[in-house]
Amino acid sequence: MKKTFIFCILLVTYVYGALPNVASIDVIEPDIQGAFYYPKFSPDGTRLLMTKEQFVGLWEFDLRTGQTLLISNAPGAGYEPVYSKDRDRIYYLQDTFEKGRRYRSLMEYHRNTKGSQVLIEKERLLTHPLQVTDHGVITRTQSKVLLVGKDTKSENPQTRFVHTFENRLTLYENGKERELYPSGRGNYVWASLSPTGDKILYHKAGEGTFICDLQENILAEFGYANAPVWSPNGQWIAYMKDYDDGHFITESEIWISSVDGKESAPLTNTKDIIEMYPQWSPDSKALTFHDLSGHIYIMKLHVTE
Repeated sequence: MKKTFIFCILLVTYVYGALPNVASIDVIEPDIQGAFYYPKFSPDGTRLLMTKEQFVGLWEFDLRTGQTLLISNAPGAGYEPVYSKDRDRIYYLQDTFEKGRRYRSLMEYHRNTKGSQVLIEKERLLTHPLQVTDHGVITRTQSKVLLVGKDTKSENPQTRFVHTFENRLTLYENGKERELYPSGRGNYVWASLSPTGDKILYHKAGEGTFICDLQENILAEFGYANAPVWSPNGQWIAYMKDYDDGHFITESEIWISSVDGKESAPLTNTKDIIEMYPQWSPDSKALTFHDLSGHIYIMKLHVTE
């Protein structure tokens, strides 16, 4: 179920250049009780993946039927899961702990059988984000890059992806890795390739969010912009501006920016709701996010064609 979210939120009806503005915001109400976090759209936009606090468990909510499906109860299962391109499978991680050490396994959930199988078992390090291909999913273990799937397992696939291996911005291309330092040495997080595959969005601790090309030339700056994500059409960046008192998050709003960083606008403006971690719909016309209390929202945008 969902209900229209109409209280104390600024529906941005003014226009910042070609930036979208807010058409409506709905609260999603799963058919099971509890707080949910980190929602993510399916490739066709009809479902949401979501998790509990500290990424424990993984559920799928069907926006058409209002039904919720349990995928896994495992610790870590809700941390950046991804769908296969045909939407029949969901890839996620599963954490286990032995003698105080964490191990991660890469899992594949089959929609038809409603069961999971292990693709990579108990690695000390599996990097994010997982990258989906036509043949499976790509991840990096501590020692190698692997492409794995239902009928596939190969090393050093001929592809391109970016990740933050041990907080270092790392570009993988055609079997080789190289570290990038577009903003100098330091800790890099939230890195992702553009939809066209020729630019990198990243955040450097203490400096902000940027876009660079594959030769490390900075193309755009966004300042204080956490958890940034590309729109699938490559035109905008959504992110959150969150603040804390040293112990707890005290404020957070969802923002949008043009991809060149020249225009930006808040999409929410609330005093009593802390909105966090936006994710785009596949058509770039909506965002989903959660608040600190565990409510899930879908924001529909008015996009000028």
